[in-house]
Amino acid sequence: MAPCRCPPSTAAPASSGPRLVRGAAPYGRWSGRIVGGAAGLRTALPSKAYLDATRADVVRDALAEAGETLSATSDSLAAAVARFHRAEGAAARAVDATATALGYGWRVLADGTVWLGAETWPGAPEADVTLLDSDPRERRYTLGGDVLGLRPGQLLQVQDEASAVFVRCGAVRLDVEPGAFTATVWRAP
Repeated sequence: MAPCRCPPSTAAPASSGPRLVRGAAPYGRWSGRIVGGAAGLRTALPSKAYLDATRADVVRDALAEAGETLSATSDSLAAAVARFHRAEGAAARAVDATATALGYGWRVLADGTVWLGAETWPGAPEADVTLLDSDPRERRYTLGGDVLGLRPGQLLQVQDEASAVFVRCGAVRLDVEPGAFTATVWRAP
């Protein structure tokens, strides 16, 4: 497997948007992983105890330790916690636990910052997409066509075999193949 001849992921500041974390060109075909932000949400964090803190303290600490930045557009994280124990694990886990406790969703925005807030589910941009595959048990939809505008937090209308299905995009993975783009969308609960 030949290594990717791309600039290292540390070359860009944390709030610069997507970042290459892994890439290679086995057999002449490039494959890689591009993530948002500083690529630190998988960073293993030690456990930490909080006393008389706010949810903002918990999130800001986790993000700072992971090299990430909280979005200024996040909803209020001022909820007080008398006692809170952050479990050892990935920074994403700490952010997710806080978002869940507040009833919020969270994601990395295009500017590279991490957003937490109440989901509003705006409609996805009008696009010509085709349902290629779906798995209701995994809440997964694979789409072809004009998929590059799909983002987490959007409400997408997909034409199923029988009728139109509205999908709340919880997570989106874009795949680039020779001559085609596909998106795998996992429906938010």
